Amino acid sequence: MNDRVRSSPRISVNKLGEYMVASASRRRGLVRDQKRPRDFVVARYTDAYAAIREFLSNGGTDLSILERAASRLESASSTSEWQEQDRQLSLEALEAFLDLTDSLDLGGFKAVAADPDPPQLSIAGVSVSVRPEIVLQGARPDGSSAAGAIKLCISKNSPLGSDAGLYVATTVHQYLTDCLRPGGFPEPHACMVIDIFAREIHIAPRSFKRRRADIEAACEEISRAWPAV
Repeated sequence: MNDRVRSSPRISVNKLGEYMVASASRRRGLVRDQKRPRDFVVARYTDAYAAIREFLSNGGTDLSILERAASRLESASSTSEWQEQDRQLSLEALEAFLDLTDSLDLGGFKAVAADPDPPQLSIAGVSVSVRPEIVLQGARPDGSSAAGAIKLCISKNSPLGSDAGLYVATTVHQYLTDCLRPGGFPEPHACMVIDIFAREIHIAPRSFKRRRADIEAACEEISRAWPAV
């Protein structure tokens, strides 16, 4: 029996995207899972995340970074069933990401690894963990500084889908605006979510007021549901 309980409402940005398009029963389940998380969860896809971050931080063109990571995983030995499953899943994630590289355009922005311990975004009393993997730095047409961010979604069994992906990208843009203060104007077109297994890239829309209002209403709903789950 898991007796860990979070006292304050919180949710990860990818789960918030799922919440935005979920049924009423699934929404309740998502809130319950966030309030009463499993005590010990070992992160999946660690090697895939590291390789993709390195690839993006080096300009997003050097495929040998991904190929070397895949080669290391192919030759690695596993000491447990869980480790072997994670090795195979990370390999599949890298293969899926390789399929996306032709569609990935950083638009002249410089990519740098994001802070591993960033602040959280507060929306209607809910603490939203956004944690973008990459921050983008560039320039606007008038020469002023511009910024963006990339959030990765690596989940074989729970792809975001286009609508949820746009909600996540919208939240990444809001996070960049409200919390990260990256030293440049947060450009929606430079705020993106890369859904690896779905092989989709979701870009934050320029017209974001309605989606932000939807997200705020959803967070109000999470706050109300929190004490009862």
